[in-house]
Amino acid sequence: MQNQYIAFIEKLLRNYYPDAITCFWAGSYTCNQYTKTSDFDIVVIFKTLSSAYREAFIYEEKPIDAFIHSPQTLKYFFDEIDAPSYVPALPYMIYSGIEIPKETSFGKSLKSLAAQLLQNGPLIPKKQLLYRRFLITDLLDDLKGASNEYEFLTICACLHEELCEFFLLANKQWIGKSKNLVRLVNKFDSKIAEQAFLNYKQAIRDIDYRPMETLTKTIIDPFGGELWAGFRLDAPQEWKKDC
Repeated sequence: MQNQYIAFIEKLLRNYYPDAITCFWAGSYTCNQYTKTSDFDIVVIFKTLSSAYREAFIYEEKPIDAFIHSPQTLKYFFDEIDAPSYVPALPYMIYSGIEIPKETSFGKSLKSLAAQLLQNGPLIPKKQLLYRRFLITDLLDDLKGASNEYEFLTICACLHEELCEFFLLANKQWIGKSKNLVRLVNKFDSKIAEQAFLNYKQAIRDIDYRPMETLTKTIIDPFGGELWAGFRLDAPQEWKKDC
C-alpha cells in the first residue's frame, strides 16, 4: 500500500512541483495511522524561493497539505519559528518523513539538521516555567469558581492542555498541538497520560474540579507546585512605543 502512495505523490510532484529538488512525505499515512479525514503531508524543497508558503488542495480526490520551502527558509523556520514555539512540527516532518522520489545526500543533510534540533530538546527559560505554573494555578482557581457548566468545560479543557504542555516542557520534551500533544505525553510517560485522561474525563463527566486538582498536584508539585501570590514577570525594556 505504501508503494501505491509513493507513486501517487511522485505523480503529484510531477504535476504541481516539477522543479523541486526533493520532497519529504510525512504524517499518518506513512505510519499506517490514518483515518478517513487524514490528509497527505508533504514538505517540498526548492533550490531557492522568494518566500516559503503552505497550501492545501485536493488532488485526485485526496486532501494535500503542502509546506513549500528552500534550504534557507527551512533553516529559518527551524530556528526562529519551531524551536521558540516548542512545537517542532516542520523538523519532525523532515526527520520522520520519507524522501521522494528517492533518498539523496542533500535530503540526508536536512534530516541531520532536523535530528540535531529534535535531540537537543526545547530550551525553555526558568521564568517561562514559573509563568506556566502561575497560569495553571490561576486556571485551577477559575475552575473551582466556574459559575456554570459551559464555563467549567471550557476552563477544564484549557487546564488539561496547559498541564500536558507543562509536563512535557518541564521534562525537557517538545510539545505538540491537538492530538499530537496527548500522543507525546503518552509516548514519554504512559502512566501520566492515563491519569490525565481519566481525571479529565471524570471532571467533565461529574462537573467536579477535584480530579483536575489532583492531576495538577501530580504534575506541578515536583517542580514547585502552585504559584500565584508573589509571582512577577518583567517585560523586556524595549516593549514600549511613543504615543
